[in-house]
Amino acid sequence: MYRIAVCDDDAADRGATIGALGGYFEAKSLPCEFTEFCSAEEFLHPSRAYCFDMAFFDVVMGGADGITAAKRLRAEDPLVIIVFLSTYAEFVFNSFSAEPLHYIVKPLSEGPLTALMDRAVAKVDARKKDCFSASFNRNTFCLPLQEIMYFESEKRVICAAAASGKYRFYGRMDDVEKRLSGCGFARCHQSYVVNLRHVRKADEEKVLLCDGTVLAISRSRAAAFKKTFQRYVSSLIH
Repeated sequence: MYRIAVCDDDAADRGATIGALGGYFEAKSLPCEFTEFCSAEEFLHPSRAYCFDMAFFDVVMGGADGITAAKRLRAEDPLVIIVFLSTYAEFVFNSFSAEPLHYIVKPLSEGPLTALMDRAVAKVDARKKDCFSASFNRNTFCLPLQEIMYFESEKRVICAAAASGKYRFYGRMDDVEKRLSGCGFARCHQSYVVNLRHVRKADEEKVLLCDGTVLAISRSRAAAFKKTFQRYVSSLIH
């Protein structure tokens, strides 16, 4: 699912942008979800955490401008794709401070938009492959997968444990396990998904990580986890 924010104070332009982007994703058979903002102020004071893959900002709006809102987003998420939309080409240089992927002069045309979106989708896919991102209490984090040691469930909250600290977000461990399938992680317990890169050794009852952390292995998952870990070690040797 590609999560996209569209911030524009002109309802017609906002609808046109969403329509054009929606057409792209439909043509590519890719799932997407749009969140609309009718002003930079609304974007700057959200009712929920920022958690977008891409964000499209009109530059000139009635109150605060789109560049101000985009810089706020960039500060919270260094990897989010930002695109500016405007009927005024002269603002392109002012937008550089928010590190946008592109600056489009309205109205949107199919050819340039398709080329831009192909680039944007490729960047998002690469980010999702190598990083894990989520939000909690209006704070977004994006961690390289290799730095995450394990995930632990705490009722409705998941904790991603990394050398730099622990990062919490709402979710289900089943969803985390599916999301990390094929990325070198394995489920050893109902409450734990472990990064095999950080496993020093494992027996029938516990996993010892390189930093000394010990995690339990449940009986129901012991055989599958052991097999997965042995396959991972074998891949490193060969």
